[in-house]
Amino acid sequence: MTKPLVVDIPTDQAFLAQYARASIAHAQLDNALKMFVRSFDESSVEDALKYIGYTGAAKLRKRIVELATARFGKGEALDMVLQFMSHCEDISDRRNYLLHSPIARERDGPEFRMRSRGTNEWVALPPADELKALAEETFALQQDMNHQRLSGLIDAALRQYRSNPKE
Repeated sequence: MTKPLVVDIPTDQAFLAQYARASIAHAQLDNALKMFVRSFDESSVEDALKYIGYTGAAKLRKRIVELATARFGKGEALDMVLQFMSHCEDISDRRNYLLHSPIARERDGPEFRMRSRGTNEWVALPPADELKALAEETFALQQDMNHQRLSGLIDAALRQYRSNPKE
């Protein structure tokens, strides 16, 4: 028989710090997706945030792929966008597994566990190092995406499209 669990917040400061970092980094990645849409549809930052403010990451990724395909056709810029979107999806899936599960502890004990997504199985919390690695990977991806969108290959492809739109 399993021990009864009670929902609670862990007290391990290293775990909490990395949990927060992973959460913040993912919010920044979601913002990068919104700015990708903005760059493709040429809306202002304010209009983009109003229009896509609470649109989920999966819908944003789908919209970006549609816009990039329409703007770029086949080629290096589209390949880069597709790679970015695939990496974003992978990171979101891992983030969802690690951060979107309830956390509980044994009613009469100190051990914290989290519910495995999609099941009623309670598993050990991820180590702080795993959350740190996820946060770092997420932040690096967001930085690369922003660089390419603002001054790299994707920016160059968008400028070329604007000067000679595809029919």
